[in-house]
Amino acid sequence: MEIQRKKGWKQLKEIMKKKEGSNLVPYSFRNYYSLRGHIAGIDSGSMASSMRYSIEA
Repeated sequence: MEIQRKKGWKQLKEIMKKKEGSNLVPYSFRNYYSLRGHIAGIDSGSMASSMRYSIEA
């Protein structure tokens, strides 16, 4: 079952809409993780690797 159909996801999405005014999507967690790594000063290569990405073009 995809995440958008799960009760917990719907509840969390509603909470975020009310408190933050933002639209929660499944990639929100990935984007937040990436942002927090950047703020913490973790190098791009390590962040990409931890997210199973490559910084190679």
